[in-house]
Amino acid sequence: MKTVNKVVVIFVVVFVLILSSVSFAQLGIRKGFKVGYSSATLTGDNVGNVDPLKKMTGGICLEFNLLVLSFEGDILYSVRGADLGQGGKEEITYISVPLMLKKKFLPMLVHPYMMGGLEFNYLLSANADGTDIKSSLNSQDMCMTVGCGVEFSFLGRGAFGEVRYSYGINNLLKDTSLPAVHHRVAHLMFGILF
Repeated sequence: MKTVNKVVVIFVVVFVLILSSVSFAQLGIRKGFKVGYSSATLTGDNVGNVDPLKKMTGGICLEFNLLVLSFEGDILYSVRGADLGQGGKEEITYISVPLMLKKKFLPMLVHPYMMGGLEFNYLLSANADGTDIKSSLNSQDMCMTVGCGVEFSFLGRGAFGEVRYSYGINNLLKDTSLPAVHHRVAHLMFGILF
């Protein structure tokens, strides 16, 4: 897991350096931002009947256009958890770093795409009904993520809308004697690439 952390830290540093540069169009690199909406829930043997937690999400993105595929990395602010009912909520806040391969189709002004990859999540805070539960959760989480979208030209920029589904791989709980708990998150996002 330490090697994965080093790779993600290196990626984030390179990502921020590239975003701070003026233009990389000649290298096939585009930068941008995205905002959207997520519907998250928790699953596991000890998780009762909970409703999805609906929250805003957003951040910055960077796309490297390769010969056949594109590689996209994001840095997103993401709130996950579940709606426990009767006004109760479990909110787990992360900085999410999805690393995705993207395949575009129909090279025209409007083109659909599919994407898939891994998402690395770094815990910022966690509370359940106002009680801090951060100490009972692992500081990192990893998800498999798939999605699809459509990109089109808007005022000379690449505007897009996409849906993603993230399936948590790791157990969120530090206490391994308890049944495992995992994230399930659906995202709807819109953004612009420059």
